[in-house]
Amino acid sequence: MSGDFAWKFQVHVTNFLSILSLLNVHRLKTQINSVVGGRSILGIILASDKTPLTVGMGNWEMHPLLISIANIKASVRMKASSHAFALVGYLPIPKFPDDYSADLKAALIGRLFHFCIKKITRKLQAATVNPVEMSDRDGHIRSVVTPLVSHIADWPEQRMISCVAASASPISLAKATKFGDSTQHPRRTRTSTLQLIESLCAVHHPWAQLDSFIRASKKIDLLGVHQPYWRDWGVAAGANPALVGPFTLDLDWGAADPSLFLTPDALHAWHKFFFDHVIKWIMNIIGVKELDYRLSIQQRRI
Repeated sequence: MSGDFAWKFQVHVTNFLSILSLLNVHRLKTQINSVVGGRSILGIILASDKTPLTVGMGNWEMHPLLISIANIKASVRMKASSHAFALVGYLPIPKFPDDYSADLKAALIGRLFHFCIKKITRKLQAATVNPVEMSDRDGHIRSVVTPLVSHIADWPEQRMISCVAASASPISLAKATKFGDSTQHPRRTRTSTLQLIESLCAVHHPWAQLDSFIRASKKIDLLGVHQPYWRDWGVAAGANPALVGPFTLDLDWGAADPSLFLTPDALHAWHKFFFDHVIKWIMNIIGVKELDYRLSIQQRRI
């Protein structure tokens, strides 16, 4: 997520208001002004990754949750020396008896993950709808809203955040069998996911009928999580989260949507993908010697 998020978003809203003025849509323009008018946008960036601490000596792991803001330039934020990310907590890593099925373990781990992040970020979620007063670096008091603009995670954790099974994409409606085709599949919006969860809860109680709930979830490519942490992020009190999406006519512009805020981590999505797959494909196609030769004649960067 670019550090220019806040500026670009406010430009987007300004242009949108201009279009509404031309179209004479006064009701929606009034709604937008009531939500974002005169307020500062402090985009929230989360990052989480389960990390091994020791190997062969107890196999200790930790699962930190980090936070930053989108108003910091990306080039500054991504430098470790800038300390732009703050540690807000360690997420629990549960262990289960061997007789628990893989689907049951995944569902319970996912529910605990979402429950903990919901607790940690509850005030930030509320501030997206009800602005809070904060002082900036110049000492000025600003009315601030805090939409979730990015959650950096690896692929397995992205699926857990989106509440989808391993056979589905966390950001689109594509299944694993369709990952390699050239078709652009529809986006997996927050509305579509929450409506599926609501339909499941209407038939199977998420706790009293846990096994049947998980089985039914798997049939529609869901994980078995019934309360995602992003469900109420940016949703006004009393509104139905399943009917709320970013920039809807009801103006729930800050409603968190995994298909928009999920951000791949550079290590797994780019570096490891390149060295584990792309390089091997190239070596098989042109050979190791030819690859070395082509790399050796590349123009040196000055």
